[in-house]
Amino acid sequence: MSMACDRLKNISTSLRTFSRTNQDYKVPFNIHEGIDSTILILKHRLKANEQRPAIEVVTNYGNLPQIESFPGQLNQVFMNLIANAIDALDESN
Repeated sequence: MSMACDRLKNISTSLRTFSRTNQDYKVPFNIHEGIDSTILILKHRLKANEQRPAIEVVTNYGNLPQIESFPGQLNQVFMNLIANAIDALDESN
């Protein structure tokens, strides 16, 4: 029960981080959180299937400061990049 609650909390936090509404001005944004939330959202697509083994995503982040940006747009870029990479691996098999 505790593990399930932790998982739900992580998913909820990731969705909140990912779905920040687009604003007319830049706000501080942690790139690591954006990438991590995208990976969590796409976790189901990283699992093994009948055409390929599981995909392992290695996140060796350096020390990056927060940047002033548009988080919603950056998160969409991360989502497109990772989803396209998964699609390419699926098609190559």
